[in-house]
Amino acid sequence: RGANPRTNARNLSSIKSFVSFLIRKKIISNSKIISLSAPKYNVSLPRPLSLNQVDKIINSLKDNSKVWVVKRNLSIILLMWGFGLRINEVLNLKLKDIKSKDIITVLGKGGKDRLIPIFSEIYLFIESMIKSMPFTMGLEDYVFVGEKGKKLHPSIIQKKIRDLRVKLSLPENTTPHSFRHTFATQLLNNRVDLRSIQELLGHESLSSTQKYTEVTSGRLQEVIKNFHPRSSRKL
Repeated sequence: RGANPRTNARNLSSIKSFVSFLIRKKIISNSKIISLSAPKYNVSLPRPLSLNQVDKIINSLKDNSKVWVVKRNLSIILLMWGFGLRINEVLNLKLKDIKSKDIITVLGKGGKDRLIPIFSEIYLFIESMIKSMPFTMGLEDYVFVGEKGKKLHPSIIQKKIRDLRVKLSLPENTTPHSFRHTFATQLLNNRVDLRSIQELLGHESLSSTQKYTEVTSGRLQEVIKNFHPRSSRKL
């Protein structure tokens, strides 16, 4: 029916999980579905943005007559690009999650919390946004809201980035999630170890983080040449 191999693999995985559940509950005894092999598919690599492209987006976000909306949009981008948060993780932040100037509490996938260290400048910038908002906020309120004071929907930011992508002639991969990719790639380019990146991104498995090594393989080769004692340059 036109479904791609990745979709078929995901659907098969769901069916296998359901069948395994039926077997555990003794509703059925066994099933050949469990032994079916998933279709192979090409894993798409993350495509980070360049620093110049990020700068263009940040500068364009400043074009808004409402100061607090400008600060809101900038804060969202800075949290995704500067700290690797997913768009939903940013928009789910409540005031109680950013009480510290050093650390924010992020609710990640699977309902798991993780602590992210932040710079005091970012905290103060978000604080200035909150003070300039025309709404009163309590600790249980969401930090990022729309112009009517309700929790901001991801589609608002997605549309904003989509419009800027067209306006600034940016590549098709320019989405809110590409800022997270850019964060991880920049850390790896600066020789941050995979375990630390895994923890910051909230990946349950290291294999999810390892895809960034393929993106930066050229840089890693250069690191090996320059710093490994058995590299050809040292012979």
